[in-house]
Amino acid sequence: MMAEDVRRVADGEPPSPGSALEEMRLDAQALVDWLDSHDVADAVERMGSKPLLLIHARGDEVVPYSHSEELYRRAAEPKRLLLLESGHHRSLQHDAEIQGETLRWLARAM
Repeated sequence: MMAEDVRRVADGEPPSPGSALEEMRLDAQALVDWLDSHDVADAVERMGSKPLLLIHARGDEVVPYSHSEELYRRAAEPKRLLLLESGHHRSLQHDAEIQGETLRWLARAM
């Protein structure tokens, strides 16, 4: 069933109702709706001096990298913006270099 749904989605069709892919799509849409209803930049400003790491790929087809630049501009120190010249929306979870940078940042921030 999952393989069939993957083929459907790859062909540009929606996943089967009730399938795992359909549930993931609905979960993702719920997150998008939630983010659209909140002012993320305002939340970043209200974070004060809490450490902030932003990682964004310039090739992100979902969220323009300018959003991360705006968040970075509005954030207080300490902050770090890592703009990747290549990649896309989901490349962050697959790139060992980015994972290493994240772990080093966490070690410094904690």
